[in-house]
Amino acid sequence: MRAWEIEQRLQDVPDFSTPKAQYEQYITPPHLASQLTQLLGNEECIEDASVCDLGCGTGMLTLAATLAGAAHVVGVDVDDEALRQARENVAAADFVRADVVEFGAMAKRFDFVVTNPPFGTKRRGVDMAFLKTAINMANVAVLSMHKSSTREFIRKRFVKYGVVAEPIAQLRFQLGNNYRFHRAGDMDVDVDLWRFDVVHATHVQDEIRVERPVEVVGDFELNSGRRARFGKRGRGRGRGRRR
Repeated sequence: MRAWEIEQRLQDVPDFSTPKAQYEQYITPPHLASQLTQLLGNEECIEDASVCDLGCGTGMLTLAATLAGAAHVVGVDVDDEALRQARENVAAADFVRADVVEFGAMAKRFDFVVTNPPFGTKRRGVDMAFLKTAINMANVAVLSMHKSSTREFIRKRFVKYGVVAEPIAQLRFQLGNNYRFHRAGDMDVDVDLWRFDVVHATHVQDEIRVERPVEVVGDFELNSGRRARFGKRGRGRGRGRRR
């Protein structure tokens, strides 16, 4: 698919019907998701790859991964209502209801992990908790979005574990006026789209404190009706493109 066709398809994904402030729920703009689709599509092994979308919300990045041609895509979110929307939006993917960090401790590894984590405005540290989980779950690479103001912090934090971190692009993330405490209209935030090469990375053991504990949900049910299997971690088939 051409870039404009991908973005047009992603525009069909609806926003959260009832966004929840505690989860910092904002839909990923289609133009950002389309950039991720193109990056995934350029990976050499994507046709045989498994992809996990951490904090999938209504399924924007989950759909992006399917449009990129991934063989198997799983979306993970703690919010029942968001997952209901995601299942309607992306029939080709499986979905798991779980806390992201808790899921990462149990789940099998995926070739690629994609995530647009909360910025950490409501729960300080949750963005790094998402990223740590993603890096430990991936065999090849993580594609993730973070506020540009955290660029140097991210670059330094994970290098000691052998992670090759590269900001691919700086983009504008439009935050909608979703909540009653918003006094202004839509606001643009500068974000970086990162690629974390984890082929030679070791397990990230940093203790990352989240200001408020995230809800732990133990209902791991795949969209297809099968129970999710959390087997022993192993190396995936994907090799990925070295950057």
